[in-house]
Amino acid sequence: MGIDTETQQSALQAAETNWEAEIRAFELADQQNPPPKGGIVFVGSSTLANWAEIAEDFAPLPVLNRGFGGSHIMDAVRYAERIVLPYEPRQVVVYSGENDIGNGRMPRDIFHDYHRLVDLIHASHPKTLVSYISIKHSPERWPLRDAIRVTNHLVAAYTKDHPGTSYIDTSSLTLDETGKPIAEFYTDGVHLSRSAYELWIPIVRAALVE
Repeated sequence: MGIDTETQQSALQAAETNWEAEIRAFELADQQNPPPKGGIVFVGSSTLANWAEIAEDFAPLPVLNRGFGGSHIMDAVRYAERIVLPYEPRQVVVYSGENDIGNGRMPRDIFHDYHRLVDLIHASHPKTLVSYISIKHSPERWPLRDAIRVTNHLVAAYTKDHPGTSYIDTSSLTLDETGKPIAEFYTDGVHLSRSAYELWIPIVRAALVE
């Protein structure tokens, strides 16, 4: 039995309320300690929000983490004017789309939203590099692997033909020799452990603009 429309709307409204609180917290932090312009902004869902050591991991590069848990790509689009564009970033690194897939969205729709995010960023900052970290394969979402692969493929193909974009492929780092997720790299079946982030660091660092 599917989830009724009223329940879906209530869940969406609750999530948006939580995200608004997080966005306001970012804005308050910016007022109290304005980040430098021209840095590297990470934006997306909980895979970034949970990366507590991200600034230290990529030091001395000026990294700003604007991940907020549970978000979809359209949420990054919705809040970009508040938590991305004001920083005039030289690079925006996106990790998003996994929650979209987990909630039944189709790869083509996720890609369309990512395209919108790129266009929005480039409309204000045409020289900004927009980089997309591949969606990971987690144990809990292993049944959704085909949708994840298609989404990653669509974004990777897009970046080959569009200047100002790049694709950061971390998708195989936490898989075993048979291509299945290694449980020790996940804290709860979805979110990465610190040991997984340590595997990501050199791959992501190599893609960052110095």
